[in-house]
Amino acid sequence: MRRTLSTFTRLLAFDTIKGMGKASQVLKRVLATYGISQNKLAVAMGIGRSSINRWVNENRDPGGDSILAIRAGLQKIDSTAAEEFIRLYLEESEENEESDTIEAMGKASQALRQVLKIYGISQNKLAVTMGIGRSTIHYWYSGTSDPSAETVLEIRKALRKINPAAAQEFISLYLDESDENKEQS
Repeated sequence: MRRTLSTFTRLLAFDTIKGMGKASQVLKRVLATYGISQNKLAVAMGIGRSSINRWVNENRDPGGDSILAIRAGLQKIDSTAAEEFIRLYLEESEENEESDTIEAMGKASQALRQVLKIYGISQNKLAVTMGIGRSTIHYWYSGTSDPSAETVLEIRKALRKINPAAAQEFISLYLDESDENKEQS
């Protein structure tokens, strides 16, 4: 695939999109860079093209579990695109927008619960580090709700301040698809 200066220029333009969540920005960027159509990704993911369109056109940012589904869909099309999507999504940005969106129970809550147990990090310590109420952490920990895609990045950032190994483990567990159907302990 030929990447031209115009593609590079378009990629820079995507970095300046405001009001759009990081996951949507990264998805839009990866689709353009690798020449993957919204329809092709929707087919690979087994969902309607309208969902992809909403993500790409700023109507809705993908939730936590949707990030994993996007990665899996991109993997079916182009493994390099899938790796780039995750790399860009996890990359620290200068502008970290906070998201209050709480998605359905999923992988992020499971990963958070496991990491807090393994590393002996209290819900309160994480809440204080993130600057949020402990009850929010409790909702995620108990599986009542799951953190949004943007909040996963904020959790990683806070865990990195507390214990860098815990932050890495959280992301590793979150991205590991082999345990998706494993029941919570």
